[in-house]
Amino acid sequence: MAHPLEHAFPFVRKIIESGYNAYIVGGAVREFLMGKIPTEYDIATNIPSTKLRKLFPNAKPVYPEKYGVFELKLQNGVKLEFARMREDINYTGRHSDIVFTDSIEKDLKRREITINAIAYDIKTNSLIDPFNGKEDIEKKIIRTVGEPIVRFSEDKLRMLRAIRFAARFGFKLERKTENGIKRLAPAISELSTDAIRNELEKMLKDKSAARAIYILAKTDIIKAVFEIEIDKETLKKLLLSIRFLSKRTENVDTKWAVFFYFSHPNEKKIKEFMRERCKLKLINYIMKNIDFLETILNSEPEPEKVLDVIDNKNLPSLVLAANAVYFCKNRKQARYESRLIAKFPSIFSARLITGDDVKSILNASGRHIRKLLKAIRMNQLKGEISTKEEAIAKLIELNRLYEEGSN
Repeated sequence: MAHPLEHAFPFVRKIIESGYNAYIVGGAVREFLMGKIPTEYDIATNIPSTKLRKLFPNAKPVYPEKYGVFELKLQNGVKLEFARMREDINYTGRHSDIVFTDSIEKDLKRREITINAIAYDIKTNSLIDPFNGKEDIEKKIIRTVGEPIVRFSEDKLRMLRAIRFAARFGFKLERKTENGIKRLAPAISELSTDAIRNELEKMLKDKSAARAIYILAKTDIIKAVFEIEIDKETLKKLLLSIRFLSKRTENVDTKWAVFFYFSHPNEKKIKEFMRERCKLKLINYIMKNIDFLETILNSEPEPEKVLDVIDNKNLPSLVLAANAVYFCKNRKQARYESRLIAKFPSIFSARLITGDDVKSILNASGRHIRKLLKAIRMNQLKGEISTKEEAIAKLIELNRLYEEGSN
């Protein structure tokens, strides 16, 4: 039977046959111990970069070459990453000085959590596990390598990574590790907004997003990042909504919108956190209109307000978010999409006429055109007109009524 790590064996052997040491480390070993077959392999070695490149000419540097990290992609989709074994010393913020080493134990010691600090030695077909990571996998716990306060103080982002791994695998944070995160949570503000957001979005994209939010709340990270308190009842609704979404989409922005809908950070904080204009626009559209969908379906609000909501390219994301919120509040399906289609049969259809059509037919421009276009679009969405000819006839009729009303 083939060994689960066999994809990396030929490359590790080639380095060893050249007179150097090489070990499979990190995520691949962790997945192997969890009964999975990896497709990405980290290989820790003491071979110099110049000699590595001669062995594997297709390997490309991942970081500045001084770090000695190279990536090699195979035709079967497998990816290998070779890195010089090193120690990290003299931390300044998240950055440290690096010293290359021949010791795999020293290289493993710099890794933040025990389940990622395991190496596989193909020469002896055995694990090198100085921090009992295998036992932690069996116990399903996330524990830091060394004292949590020290490791998290060196690099605050490690707190978020520990939470992400706990959520992803359904593991518990070991008590000292959890207490260390809670104690240092206020220091998360020392990280850049981009670094925090990138790590949180990895959590939100995963199917374990609800569990991640629960741990983030429990360890006071949400409080530190967004300057808010979420009460137990609201947190319960938020988690149910995120779980609902995670079964149906990986879309991070929809989950952000639901998170903000329940947690209510101040508007300035949301703007600071979501810097991309298109993301912020989508999130605000969803947050603003989640509750308004019920009004649209159960009454007859002002047509222009209705059109702003339902004639929007982001409507599917709004519908999904509203379904999630409705489900958590009422414990049953809202089925907003089918209800919208029942009221607006042509809701997802393309426009029948454009502003240019109106200009050429009526020789008019400006605000008058926009008003006519909206009226015709509403007629179309309601299923009252369905062809371009009908739209033009309706346009002429509405324009005549407008002119009569103006005289």
